[in-house]
Amino acid sequence: DSPKQKIKLLPFFSCQFQMKGTKQITITYRSGIKRPSMFQLNPSRYNLNPYALQMGNPQLKPVSSHSLHTEYSGRFHQNHLSLRLFYDEVNQAIQPLTILNDENRLMSKPCNLGELYQFGGQMTAVVKMGSFTIYPSVRLFRQQTRPNSLAVDNGIEERNQMVLETGLSAILSLAHQTALSASFQYATPTIGMQHSSYCDALYTLSADKRFGENLKLGLVAALPFAGSFVYQASDTESARFFSNHTGYLQLPSLPLMFRFTWQIQSGKIDKKMERERHELLGRQKKGF
Repeated sequence: DSPKQKIKLLPFFSCQFQMKGTKQITITYRSGIKRPSMFQLNPSRYNLNPYALQMGNPQLKPVSSHSLHTEYSGRFHQNHLSLRLFYDEVNQAIQPLTILNDENRLMSKPCNLGELYQFGGQMTAVVKMGSFTIYPSVRLFRQQTRPNSLAVDNGIEERNQMVLETGLSAILSLAHQTALSASFQYATPTIGMQHSSYCDALYTLSADKRFGENLKLGLVAALPFAGSFVYQASDTESARFFSNHTGYLQLPSLPLMFRFTWQIQSGKIDKKMERERHELLGRQKKGF
């Protein structure tokens, strides 16, 4: 039997309300659908290590999503502020399901495990004080999972988690086309149906100098005096096992990187010709 064809409507709308001055409010709703990849559908097994293996799942179903957000943005002199409230929903979410098989090996395969929700707010801004500019951002939201019967049969329960994501960057413009900058990023752990993901805070210091119109040289210090850095880590747990995977870097006391930027421009910029406009008299046509 040939598979049945289905028609899926994916509505989208956006409304913008212009307020006094440069302030505005935008309301946006978006729905979408994402089909599993060929790699996820491939039923072949892959040995990751002596203790774990991975396989695909040809029975995967498409994932549908819905997103609604309201955003207020405005400019105040040279400063800018944006506030957003958002709600995201994912149905038939494809997540890795990890079980302990009869050989006492961890077997992981993608499955449709239920629904994922997240809702909260975020703030981004640009604050300029003379030659000093700050770009702060804060995102606070709650994650919630609702497992289906397949997930519940494998010991997965509902989960709730508050997540905080912060970012801060600053630029100090100096004389002779020189600039100093710093950046900082940090996020608390996020959750999935069966796993949690997290990483260490990331911070950098840099100095840049421009030579002419096209050349810019810079020196970047990433994570000075940190010693090590966890760039990706995940915990997976069920009633029968607990698994942890951590990827980290061993760093020197003062890791330095050189940055080279060359801007290439091509083409010719022509000025538009301004001509007087002449109103043409309408010619009366024949007929009634």
